[in-house]
Amino acid sequence: MSAALCAIALVPGNAAAQTIAELAGASGPDRTQRLIDGARREGNLMIYSSMTVPDMGAIIAAFTARYGVKAQHWRGSSEDIRNRVTREYAGNRFDADLAETAGPDMEAMMRELLLQKVTTPVAQELIPQAALPHGQWIATRLSLSPDAAGVGMDHRLSRAAAIRVGELRHVTEHVVHAIPG
Repeated sequence: MSAALCAIALVPGNAAAQTIAELAGASGPDRTQRLIDGARREGNLMIYSSMTVPDMGAIIAAFTARYGVKAQHWRGSSEDIRNRVTREYAGNRFDADLAETAGPDMEAMMRELLLQKVTTPVAQELIPQAALPHGQWIATRLSLSPDAAGVGMDHRLSRAAAIRVGELRHVTEHVVHAIPG
């Protein structure tokens, strides 16, 4: 089987009250409220994502209903997202608050120091494959396909894949929680 990861990560930007690193590493019982208050002061959460508009629309609607923070979605391919974030960063412009796209492009942005490590208690609730050791991004999607060597998917393999997909539903249920903490 081959797997393709998509991920979510915080893109460094301007934060009025604290540095982005302080916000990303925030902990304690008031963590979520501090993040919500900061997002409300900024007025909008900007998400760059390769997720389909209907799927991201549902996540944004749930996020806005839960936290009262408006969000915008700029949709592009993983390469478009990586290139846009890179260009904006080089121009000292920080429009994106969050990136959600394919794992290889998230890794490239990490290597280019474009992502901010985020500590979130939600990571402990996810399947182990979702939270990566470096902490720079969290996987949000996993695409499964049959092995290219011609070995067909028998019923045991398809059942195993279905179980993994079921586990990944847990990841997507927590995406809204992962944004503010």
